[in-house]
Amino acid sequence: MRILTCNLRGAEFEDGADHWSFRRDICVEAVKEPKAEIICFQEMLQVQRDLFCAELPDYHSVSALDVPVDGRPVNTIMYRRDLYIE
Repeated sequence: MRILTCNLRGAEFEDGADHWSFRRDICVEAVKEPKAEIICFQEMLQVQRDLFCAELPDYHSVSALDVPVDGRPVNTIMYRRDLYIE
């Protein structure tokens, strides 16, 4: 079983050259390359979840809300649809 864990660092931080907009493509490729069966994310915002769901169509995702009021998923697990039941 191949499991990958990632701390994305939220997209809302004003990090200058490290801002999400500059590192998103690198992060997507780093997640795709190991071809993990299960991928666990920390600090994931909705914009990041939307991106990874679009880029990893063979995966289903489950997210936990950090603050149910604003609906921002912070911890997300993605797993391959062909190996696990949705």
